[in-house]
Amino acid sequence: MSLGLAGNTGLVYRFVCPALGNAVQADLWGTTLYTDDSPICWAAMHCERITRAMGGEVFVEVLPGASSYLGAYRGSVVSTDYGPFTGSFTIIGAPTGPLVAYDGGSLWTGTPVSPQGAIDWEENPQANRGAWGVRFQYSCPAVASTLALGTIWGSSIYTDDSRICVAAAHVGAITRSGGLVTIETVPGISFYPSTNRNGILSNGFGAYTGSFLVVP
Repeated sequence: MSLGLAGNTGLVYRFVCPALGNAVQADLWGTTLYTDDSPICWAAMHCERITRAMGGEVFVEVLPGASSYLGAYRGSVVSTDYGPFTGSFTIIGAPTGPLVAYDGGSLWTGTPVSPQGAIDWEENPQANRGAWGVRFQYSCPAVASTLALGTIWGSSIYTDDSRICVAAAHVGAITRSGGLVTIETVPGISFYPSTNRNGILSNGFGAYTGSFLVVP
C-alpha cells in the first residue's frame, strides 16, 4: 500500500501495518523523506518504527515532492535513490490533537550522529547542505521567550536556512528552556507549508535546494 494522497500537504494520517512475516520487500525510494508511491509499512520498517514480526501503528505526514531521494539500508530494509518526484511523505511520531509532536521514540537506531556543540537560536544548518542523510546534534540554550525568534520556513521539514532551535521548538522537541536537538539533512522539496505549532508560526515557501528534519 502506498500513500496516494499527494496534494494533501501537511495532513497527518494514521495507518495500522500488519506483521510482515516472510513477505518479500516491496520497492522503496528515499530515506526519512520517501516518494509517495513508496509502501508505507516498508517505509515505517525502514525507519525502525515497526518490526517485521509485529507491525503496528504508523503516523504519516504528507509533504511536497522533492528534487531527489536518497536510498539507504536501515531496519533490515533497502531503499533506493530516486530523482525528482511529485509527492513525498515522512514517518512521524504520534500526533497531539491536530498538530504533530514527536513522541520521543527513536526513528532509527544506530544512525551516526555528529555532535556540533552549543549554538544560539539564530543558527541554521545551511553549511551542511548536500550531506543528505547525515545527522547533526546541537545544544540550544534557554531563551526568555520563543516570541519574535528567527524565521523558519516549513512544517516538519524545513528549509536549511531556517533556525535550528526555532524549528525544534516548533515541532515540540524542545521548549524555551533549550536542550539537545538532533537534525537530519535531506534534499530540498517543492513547497514548504506554513503552520502554527507550539506557539510558533512558521512561514510558507516555494521550491528550495536544501532541507532538514528535527528527529528524536
